[in-house]
Amino acid sequence: MSKRFEIKSPEVVYDEIDGEYVIVDLASGKYFRIQGESGKLFALIISGQELQTNKDIFSSRTAELIDSTVRTLVDNSIIREATAENSAGSSDKTVSLDLNEFVIEEFTDLQDIIGLDPIHEVDLNQGWPIADESR
Repeated sequence: MSKRFEIKSPEVVYDEIDGEYVIVDLASGKYFRIQGESGKLFALIISGQELQTNKDIFSSRTAELIDSTVRTLVDNSIIREATAENSAGSSDKTVSLDLNEFVIEEFTDLQDIIGLDPIHEVDLNQGWPIADESR
């Protein structure tokens, strides 16, 4: 069975700049970077295309890499299987990949800042936003 995937929005946002993807998980506060050939694979996965169609044109090693990459992205709560109404991607696009491994860098150094809720955590005496001390 063919599957299509999408970004797990609204919890996850991303931007692409010159082939480099920066992905922020607003729920966990983690952010990720994907660059180079790995970025091409990420773009293929989130494009809404049926992955089975594309895997058939790749070598078995690349097809395995696509499967493991999807698992990595799902495990990190970056993507989810697309719902029927959101899976309007085209599968007639040809993608060339020269990839031996998928590289995704994970960063947690800004978790406290990303986790702040600037709308609700306001105190007139302390400023805005205020970190929840119970975290």
